Amino acid sequence: MTEPTSPVLLHAHDVTIGYHGRDIVNRLSIDIERGQFTALLGPNGCGKSTLLRALAGLLAPKSGAISLEGQPIAQLSRKQMARRLSFLPQIPRAPDDITVRDLVEQGRYPHRRALAPWSAADRAACTEALELTHMVALAERPLAALSGGQRQRAWLAMTLAQSADILLLDEPTTYLDMAHQLELLALLRRLVDERGKTILAVLHDINQAGQFADKLALLSDGEITSMGPPADVITAEVVRTVFHVEGMVLVNPMAPCPLFLPRTAVSSIDAAGDDTT
Repeated sequence: MTEPTSPVLLHAHDVTIGYHGRDIVNRLSIDIERGQFTALLGPNGCGKSTLLRALAGLLAPKSGAISLEGQPIAQLSRKQMARRLSFLPQIPRAPDDITVRDLVEQGRYPHRRALAPWSAADRAACTEALELTHMVALAERPLAALSGGQRQRAWLAMTLAQSADILLLDEPTTYLDMAHQLELLALLRRLVDERGKTILAVLHDINQAGQFADKLALLSDGEITSMGPPADVITAEVVRTVFHVEGMVLVNPMAPCPLFLPRTAVSSIDAAGDDTT
């Protein structure tokens, strides 16, 4: 009899992560479930990017363990990880004279052998990635000739061309205007619903996260303070505690999710006072 597949695809247990002797993430545990869109939110400097890099296998925890489908990621080679997990950092880097097409083709590295000819699967993956991100018309342009938003879409296309089942995205809506933010988030939602992708993305807009993600994970001071469906996480009390913003939560009249309406920021003195009571 075949054992049922665990819903948990990527798992971090009791991990502590830091730089230069300073702990950024403290004994944190998190489960990323298969075929779900999880949004990671929190104030600046709380450890979101640090956690994402550790989950991608680019930063070794000081303690604790991270596993991919039950296998410690420390036992996987970089190429093995890249076939299963794609990571888009907050500030990706490439030569300015590289064209969009050449950049997207870099995403096929995990699937190709040295000096091997391009396969039909390679070409199809790159074409589809350009189409999904609406970058076909810009494919021959160098990155230096693109706007910030166009560059972001080019990098996302490279990530999609990698054909990994798991996407870790650090602020993918950076540099995008509102229309393109919504377009990108809708694309991520389709990748989950129609293609079974598993996505963990760092986002800043809690209402956009609540509209498109299955789960929200709120990070504060290196710890997960709240995680679950948007309706459970987006509450006035939780937002005040994590973001130090006063407001109210309504039912979104345009989508089956909560809508947070900010009123004012809580002063640092008030916030500190609350922490000590």
